[in-house]
Amino acid sequence: MRRKKQSNFKKNMLGFFIVMIMVLGGVGIFLGNAKPKESYNGFDFVSLDGKWVTKINDKPVTFNYHPNDVFGIALSKQTIDRIKNAKMLFLTFDTDSELVSDYEIARMQLETELFTDFGVYIVTGVTENSGSYASFPRVSCLNATNTLPVIYLKEGNETKIIEAGNCLILQSENSLGVTKLKDRLLYGLYGVIDEG
Repeated sequence: MRRKKQSNFKKNMLGFFIVMIMVLGGVGIFLGNAKPKESYNGFDFVSLDGKWVTKINDKPVTFNYHPNDVFGIALSKQTIDRIKNAKMLFLTFDTDSELVSDYEIARMQLETELFTDFGVYIVTGVTENSGSYASFPRVSCLNATNTLPVIYLKEGNETKIIEAGNCLILQSENSLGVTKLKDRLLYGLYGVIDEG
């Protein structure tokens, strides 16, 4: 009887040991795949597939850049409020720019986010009607009004935001700059980056 108890005890310990190895191995795998969180202004960001994801109003929102990477790009609260309060705005760009494909990607993302989360409808225009953009309306900063602002995606020798009255110029020197400026604008609209 004593031998049977020792045998059962050994079997139980062996089973317990195997279960512990499996549990700890699973925890190790889970922790190995977990991405570290980085907080910014009360928002928790997780790095996932080279992008940054956070929850805004209980919905996951994805950005290419962390707020710390675009915080230095100046943008005023007045401009953010003007865009958020608009029912509609123009988004225009130079069709002869080498960055036109990047403008198209940024435009589609802005159209989706602004309409879905802020109820702002975007009408796409171009600075010059040509080629596949011949049927687009011709729009420049001259078309900007208080109730119908313009976002102008423009190529330049420096990546920055220029606020020209009711026209917001997102000027970038390369494709990375276009994405940074788009993220910076969205961070301001979502209130992740507080405007001064």
